[in-house]
Amino acid sequence: MKRCWLIALFVAVCLLAASSGWYFLPRPLLLEGVTFSSTIRDRHGALLRLTTASDQRYRMRIGMHEVPEDLVEAVMTQEDRGYWQHIGVNPLSLLRAIGELIIGGPRSGASTLTMQVVRLRYRLNTRTIPGKLWQIVCALRIERHYDKSQILEAYFNLAPYGRNIEGIGAASLIYFGKKPKELSRQEILALAVLPQSPTKRTPVHGVDPESLLRARQRLNRLTWNDPLADLPLHYHRIEELPFFAPHSVQAALGHKKGNFCLTLDLTTQNIAQRELQQYLRDHSSAGVNNAAALLVDSESMEVLASIGSAGFWNRLIAGQNDGTRQFRSPGSTLKPFVYGMAIEHGLINPSSLMFDTPVRFGDYLPENIDGAYDGPIPARLALIRSRNLPAVTLAARLGSDALYRFLIAAEVRGLKANNPYGLSAVLGTVDITMEDLVRLYAALVNNGRVKPLRTFLDDPKTEGVQMLSPEASFITLDMLTTSEAAIRLPSALSVNLPYKTGTSTGFHDAWCCGVIGRYVLVVWLGNFNGQANPSFTGRTAAVPLFLRIASKLAADKKIIAMPLSPPPKANLLQINVCSVSGCIAGPNCPHLKKEWVIPGVSPITRCHLHDAGGLENWDCEAERFFETVGLPRKVSLSNRLNSELQILALPKVISWHRTQRSAERVIALRAQTGNQVKQLFWFANRSFLGSSERGQAFYWSPAPGAYTIAATDDQGGTATVQITVEPDQ
Repeated sequence: MKRCWLIALFVAVCLLAASSGWYFLPRPLLLEGVTFSSTIRDRHGALLRLTTASDQRYRMRIGMHEVPEDLVEAVMTQEDRGYWQHIGVNPLSLLRAIGELIIGGPRSGASTLTMQVVRLRYRLNTRTIPGKLWQIVCALRIERHYDKSQILEAYFNLAPYGRNIEGIGAASLIYFGKKPKELSRQEILALAVLPQSPTKRTPVHGVDPESLLRARQRLNRLTWNDPLADLPLHYHRIEELPFFAPHSVQAALGHKKGNFCLTLDLTTQNIAQRELQQYLRDHSSAGVNNAAALLVDSESMEVLASIGSAGFWNRLIAGQNDGTRQFRSPGSTLKPFVYGMAIEHGLINPSSLMFDTPVRFGDYLPENIDGAYDGPIPARLALIRSRNLPAVTLAARLGSDALYRFLIAAEVRGLKANNPYGLSAVLGTVDITMEDLVRLYAALVNNGRVKPLRTFLDDPKTEGVQMLSPEASFITLDMLTTSEAAIRLPSALSVNLPYKTGTSTGFHDAWCCGVIGRYVLVVWLGNFNGQANPSFTGRTAAVPLFLRIASKLAADKKIIAMPLSPPPKANLLQINVCSVSGCIAGPNCPHLKKEWVIPGVSPITRCHLHDAGGLENWDCEAERFFETVGLPRKVSLSNRLNSELQILALPKVISWHRTQRSAERVIALRAQTGNQVKQLFWFANRSFLGSSERGQAFYWSPAPGAYTIAATDDQGGTATVQITVEPDQ
């Protein structure tokens, strides 16, 4: 009994002190220092993820302007009808509670909303008398330093709503997928009574527990007496919170906290992800089980879809790695920029003849991936067919550092200092991220200007860096749209798309980078652990995935495929050229085609290849290569007599005896050459065998079959013979 009177005396002293002001006590913390969840949404406001705060609670910061008036009314009715009048504690309620304690009758609650804020903010144990007394002191202090709206705002940010959910913002989003202002009266009643007994009233299974249903029906009778408000509710569960675009969200959280929007379009993201995963399921038997994709609007440089792997939670593929940010070998995907620079510098036009033949650059002897060579070939087809020798030759003519300097100026990340790559960079020895690749291809759409990606909706737009002229950019894209490269397009894509494939050495990475109208899509297939797979080729693996995603997005009107058109006021001219030589058509050229050139820049001469009799006056280098690969050409007799290179006599039929050892089944390939020749290159049925010095034999162990043996020297000479190797006798 004595203790009860002491409590009453303490309360009276506190009330007296409060009335005179708590000038001797510092300003207490309210929401300062409280951590909140981050809310990440897409460009249209769709929720991508709600994180927990640092204390592992879902807690979203909201202001009083975001709380509906009906919710304030319901909470006041439920918790504290005298809130706007008392000074932090309700003296009458306290005295009544003390009286009930003294006489031992049923106890009633005496906590005001301010006292509840104190308990929640400072995690007090108010079931003990010292805890309750300290709660009263703190409530009076808070009322002294904060106005009623600030305290009420703190309550709506800290109130418990079951499990690890705190605050009306998180509760309305998690349980109903809404903002507080969008709540119905049914939902308001549920959230108004839930904090009073969160353990018993939490809708764990998505439906009203009996205690929650009774509590909100009781509150409804005290407020609106709305019969609709008593109807059962469906609640979402924490486990149903969205977890979309996990790689993009993880990367964004490394830069920002709080509430923000990404440039992603959730619908576009989901379409691309479904198509990618279905493609992998269809090709799982070939060991293709991981891929990444990135879609960018080149006009704004906003990332609309970003898929870092086939499955974020798939440990077998290290799915939490982000393929859009990993450094990988790009294969041949950098070749268009070498061609673009060559066009800008006036080294070639799209029809310029290039030579896909073996050539040595110092100690560097590049080869084509198929081991074969196409000889004289227009630049357009050399790019489309991804022939290595023409690309390296162009890189050498531009300067061995040209591509490296281009990438440095474009702010491509991860490049090693002092260019250790040399000419091989054009074939993919420089590692690059998908994010940088998509920026480079977007530059071709943006008239040669390389710009940074925008991943946050509030990212500023920047001018970027001019890397190619608008004319060279357009012609490069036009070259990539050559019909020979186009495979059958899905019905949703009504135009041929410019794209370039890439296959890394050893079949570790397969790429396809392409343009669909103003959009740029890049896809990659491979393994994060670097494991090779012969299925990882750009044309057979990446192109079908690229077209699958592009066609579905086009069908769903998320992107629009449009034909290329030259930039306004560009210095471009379309002229007739000879289909064979690529030069301005002469009077005897039988076949013509249209070609884009840059007047005053592009190298262009009149065609002198065809004579009046329809014969082609190729030089010795080209004519001999045609003979090597068996291409029928109408070549003049004078050209046929200019060859100096001859393969020394080989029997037309070679037979092995079954008793001969494998070491004895060797053919010595020799050739007679001019005095200036230093090296010979040997081929069998267009497959490169190897090289030999002038005057030395090249030894070859063939399997049974028919062969066209070709030799090409470093001066452009070519010779061929046919032999047959018979099975064992």
